[in-house]
Amino acid sequence: MMITRSLGVVALLLWTGACGPVGFDRPLEYRPSRIVSDAVAGALVRGDTKSLFALLDEGFRTVVSNEGDLQKFLAGMDGQFGQPLEIDFKHSLDSRRVDGPSNRVSKVFWYAVRTTKYPKGKYFLKVEIVRSDSGKDLVTSGFGLLTFEKIPKFLQ
Repeated sequence: MMITRSLGVVALLLWTGACGPVGFDRPLEYRPSRIVSDAVAGALVRGDTKSLFALLDEGFRTVVSNEGDLQKFLAGMDGQFGQPLEIDFKHSLDSRRVDGPSNRVSKVFWYAVRTTKYPKGKYFLKVEIVRSDSGKDLVTSGFGLLTFEKIPKFLQ
């Protein structure tokens, strides 16, 4: 009877995620993740550093610790790629974000981007959504503009 009870407790702990960070292995739901990703993309187009900063995960905030740092980071992106003017959603996929000891389920969203320097489809915005360190909120662990020698079919 003791073995059965212990196995039941272990099964319950594994099922609820209590043996590790709460809920970090649960898949992210598409709709809430997409809403956060679209908010990140929209803030980039609007140049809205206040809204964008509020959506950054704790790890990202070690690189940009305030809105001023984020503004400098974005100015570097804009200088290289041009200011994003328009975005069109293209694709999403389930993934994992591994940062040292942190290993979280993520969703990656891709958008075709038109900037002040490049036509739509030359560069693509990649936004990665994860649970915050507390596990309570959805945030972005990273975003960036990328291009490809040959554009993958899922982005065409």
